Amino acid sequence: MRARDRLLAALLLAAVTAVVFLPAADGGFSALDDPDYVTDNAVVLAGLTWDGVRRAFTETRASNWHPLTWVSHMLDVDLFGLDARGHHAVNVLFHALNAGLLLLLLSGATGMLGRSLSAAALFALHPLRVESVAWVAERKDVLAGCLTLMAMLAHCRYARRPGRLRHAAVVGLAVLAMLAKPSAVALPLLLLVLDWWPLGRLGPHAGPAATGGPSVRAVLGEKVPLAAAAAITTGAAFLAQGAAGSMMSFATLSVPWRLANAAVALAVYPAKALWPATLSVIYLHPGPMVPLAAVAVAVLLLAVGALAAWRLARAKPWLAAGGAWYLAAVLPMLGLVQVGWQSMADRYTYLPLVGLVLAAVWLAAEAVRGRRAAARALAICAALVVVVFAGATRARIAAWRTDEALFGQAVAATGRHWYPVYMLGTALRRDGRPQESLALFEEVVRRMPAFLPAYWGLGRALLDLGRGDEALAAYEAAARQDPGSAEARERLGDAALLVRGGLPPRGGPP
Repeated sequence: MRARDRLLAALLLAAVTAVVFLPAADGGFSALDDPDYVTDNAVVLAGLTWDGVRRAFTETRASNWHPLTWVSHMLDVDLFGLDARGHHAVNVLFHALNAGLLLLLLSGATGMLGRSLSAAALFALHPLRVESVAWVAERKDVLAGCLTLMAMLAHCRYARRPGRLRHAAVVGLAVLAMLAKPSAVALPLLLLVLDWWPLGRLGPHAGPAATGGPSVRAVLGEKVPLAAAAAITTGAAFLAQGAAGSMMSFATLSVPWRLANAAVALAVYPAKALWPATLSVIYLHPGPMVPLAAVAVAVLLLAVGALAAWRLARAKPWLAAGGAWYLAAVLPMLGLVQVGWQSMADRYTYLPLVGLVLAAVWLAAEAVRGRRAAARALAICAALVVVVFAGATRARIAAWRTDEALFGQAVAATGRHWYPVYMLGTALRRDGRPQESLALFEEVVRRMPAFLPAYWGLGRALLDLGRGDEALAAYEAAARQDPGSAEARERLGDAALLVRGGLPPRGGPP
C-alpha cells in the first residue's frame, strides 16, 4: 500500500465529509451552552489577546476548564465576529480533517486501506456525529478529537522508529488534546490499545525485547508523562466542576445508580450507532428510576461481549482492541463522577465508537476473506450503509438549524420530557411567540414545581403578553418555592418594579 494512495483516500473522505456536513454552517447560535462559551462570554468576545489567553487558562466557564477551546473561539471572533456561519464552518472543517486523520491512522497502523476506509467513513458520516459538529459549543469535541488522532498518529510513527523528539511530539499533542477537552485523559489507555493491536508492542503478538522489540516495562514507561498530564487535567476539571457546584453529591445520586446508568449507557450507545432513529440533544439522568430490567440486560450484553473478546483475543485481536478502545475513550464521560444532569449524550460517542466500528468492520471483512463474490457483496452493503447514514446525517443537521426545531425534536424523541419542553418554551418566547410558549412553561411548572427557571420563563411570557399581575404571581410562586434563593428574590423585585411602574429592572426584563 503506497503512502500516496492513503493520502488520496484521506483527502477524498475529508472532502465528502465536508460536503455532507456543510449545511451545518447555516445554523445559528443555540441557546444551549453557546452563550456561555461564545455569545455571552466577555473574554471570548474580546478576541485573541494575551490577557484572554491568560484568563482562558486560569478561569472556568459553565463548570468546564478547556483553555485551548476558548482560544479557538477567540480566534473565531477575530475572524468572523458573531457571524455563526464562520464558527460552524470551522467545526465542519475540523470534523472533515478528523475523518482523513482516522483513515491515515487505521490504514498506516494496519496496512489495510479498504477496511480502514470503511471504518473511517462510517465514523465520519454517522448521524451521531452531528451534535459534535453542528453545535458551536462542542468545538471542544472536534478540536480534542483532531489532536487526539494526531497524537495517535505520532505514536505510530514513534513506535516504528523510537526517538526522543518523536516521543516529545506524542506527549505535546496529548497535552494539547487534554487542554481542548478533559475527556482526552483517555489517551494513555488508547495508546496502550494501539500498542497491543495493531502495533503488536504488547500482548501475545509482541516481539520479545531480545529480538529488538521494546519490553513491557519500556512500553509502560513511555506513558508515564501522559499519565501525569492526565492526572493534572483531571484534577483541574474536578476543581472547575466542583467550584461551580455542578457535580451531583453522593446524597443526590448514589454510587449504585451512577453505575447502573453507566451500564445502560454503555449498551445504548452501540444500539444508537446501529439504529440512530431517536437521537436527542438532551437525555436527562433518571436517577433512582433507572429501570432494573434495562440494567440487567445491559450488564448481560456487556458481559457476553467482554467474554467473547477475551476468548478470541489471540485469534481475532481486533475484537478486544476495538472493545478496549470503546471502553477507554468513553470512561471519562460515563458519569461515574456525575457532572450535570445528563444520563448520556450523542457527543460522548465522538471517538469512543470508533473502536466498535473498527471491530465490526474487521470482523465482517475476515468473514468473507478469500471469497471474492462475498467480499464484493460486503463492499456494496458497506457503501449502501454509508449512504444511508449520510442521508440521516443531513436530516439530523436540519434539526440543528433553529432552537425551535432542535428542542421540538427533543420533546418528541424523549417522550415529552419536562426539560426539552422547557427549552422549547424558552426558544419560542425568544422568537417573539409568548402565547405559544405560555402553555409549555405552565406544563413544566405543573410537572416540576421545584424548577425555578420555569416560573421565570412563565413570568417573562406573561409580561410579553401584557399580563403583569399574573407575571408577578409567577415570580412570587418561584420565591415561595425557594425562599433562600437570592436570584428568585432579585427577579421578583425586578418584576415588581416593572409591573408597578417603578424604576426599570436591572439588566433588562426579569
